[in-house]
Amino acid sequence: MGATSFYREAFGSTVEPSAGRFLDRYSPIPPNGKKCEFTGLGHSRLYQLLNGPAKAFVRVASLREPGAKRGSRLFHVGDLLNYLDRLAAEQAAESVVPNPPPSDSKKS
Repeated sequence: MGATSFYREAFGSTVEPSAGRFLDRYSPIPPNGKKCEFTGLGHSRLYQLLNGPAKAFVRVASLREPGAKRGSRLFHVGDLLNYLDRLAAEQAAESVVPNPPPSDSKKS
């Protein structure tokens, strides 16, 4: 079983392990008013990403005792950094405008 199929089965997505380029560890989402030490993102922005566009790409673990109303959420740092790196590459590729065809400047 390849890594992609393992993660599809285990996490219901195509999240793949970090290929050694990024940290292979989990980190808690910082409290309100604090920034993530790895990304510089704040509490609410991290939640927006992890519950929205990055949901299929970043592993998240919820640590909550049975019956408890509150718990802690941890996200995989390497997955999030990999997601942000791919997002930046996609946006850079979109911003590149191909050279327009040369205009005919010899019009009469």
